[in-house]
Amino acid sequence: MYKKHHKFCNILPCLPPNGIIAAASNSLEDQKMQQRPPVGEPKPPRRRGVSPWLWGVIGVIGIALLALPLLITLRIIAARSEPPTGWLATDAAGLLELKRVDAGLLLDWIGGVPDGQNIETALASEAYATAYALTLFAPDLDDREQAMFLVRLAEALAEKDEDRAARLFVLAGQVALASPYIDDIARAQVLLQTGDGLDRLGERTAALRDWQQVSILARFAPEMSPPVREALLQQLMERYQASGETARVAAVQEALQAIGMRDLGTVKPVPIDTRPAPAPWPPFVLERVQARQQIAREIRFALQTGGTPAWDQLQTALMEEEAAIQTWLADPEEPNPFGRQERYRRWVQQMRLLSRGVLGEGHLPLWEARRSEFDLIAAQLWNQRELEIHLALQDRSPDEQAITERVWLEARLHAVLTFSDPGASRDGLYVRLADVNGMVTEDARLRLIMQEDDTMNLRYWRLPIGYFTGQIDAYEVFR
Repeated sequence: MYKKHHKFCNILPCLPPNGIIAAASNSLEDQKMQQRPPVGEPKPPRRRGVSPWLWGVIGVIGIALLALPLLITLRIIAARSEPPTGWLATDAAGLLELKRVDAGLLLDWIGGVPDGQNIETALASEAYATAYALTLFAPDLDDREQAMFLVRLAEALAEKDEDRAARLFVLAGQVALASPYIDDIARAQVLLQTGDGLDRLGERTAALRDWQQVSILARFAPEMSPPVREALLQQLMERYQASGETARVAAVQEALQAIGMRDLGTVKPVPIDTRPAPAPWPPFVLERVQARQQIAREIRFALQTGGTPAWDQLQTALMEEEAAIQTWLADPEEPNPFGRQERYRRWVQQMRLLSRGVLGEGHLPLWEARRSEFDLIAAQLWNQRELEIHLALQDRSPDEQAITERVWLEARLHAVLTFSDPGASRDGLYVRLADVNGMVTEDARLRLIMQEDDTMNLRYWRLPIGYFTGQIDAYEVFR
């Protein structure tokens, strides 16, 4: 879909040129001379009509005022019916509305309220900008929870802001597709819902693409049982029937009959854990974390009761907490360095949101001044994790290295999509992923690929290995 530039022409009235009447009758001139008063007597007042110039200006203004509502209406219709290229682009950071984030809910968050509970509260109170910011930056959500919160947020906004809701539905679907840590059954369920939402908003093309991916998962994902495949295809057929997609209904019916007839192979386990569980805080760090949480709760109470919030104390507590964390990071005796690194990454993720002034500009000036620094630390932590994975894979077979590399790159692409990894190049990661996809030959896991898309710039798909090796025709995959 390409953006068309509409030209609107202002039709202005053509005014006749001004001229001078050069020929007048002599008799008429004589009469006028006779009517003139004698010299020395006062002249009678001269009666003047409205200037032709003034009538012309009034006419132009009147026509412009009449035409303006029509031109505005035509522009709105054109913009709605023909959206520009990439208007559904999945730019997570671009959807942030930091000035509309509720500082009180953020204080609850850094005061110890769990991520999911805080997002639920934000959704219930219609604090949608807060719910979205927390969904992106809350460190303890898993990928499936994050995708589902994006779906719920899009559903809540569908009647209030259709464009933003459509973008959120697209983002939720792409987040679910990109993550290697969401199983294919949950992935398909998310995509059914995003397709439903897009269809209700009139974005039929985008909805059909999400449903098409459900069809691919139901037919080719290797770890689904036949009853699950049948249930997904039945749900898909109902949607196609309601949408009048008769050809797609027929294709799903054929797929239902073919369940269990194809050997989909097995998924080989990833030899290296690419996402370690976060280590618990050591006691001396936990003490500082709890002190910060207590001050955040006190500030929250002060805001609710009209008291004076102690912002300086909160900033001091954060600095002391960071100093304790740095001491922990420097300890060479830590028995779980990967878990420690993951715990620190999650802390940095929280600080990235606080550094954006969401508690009120100027309340944490030292943190706000370090916004780019926290983003850089987050990017460096992703790079460090990648280096450690490569070092751990040195003695593994080429196939094991490729399998782990592929899962890792998928995880990092997911992090780029959700603005968790602010430093990586999506195009650069995808080039590497495309190479690795061709190296893995013994794993039936669906490959993640990326393609250009005229309504959302880039789109992710998960496709079977047979499609890449030429054993499965493209028509069979995408019908």
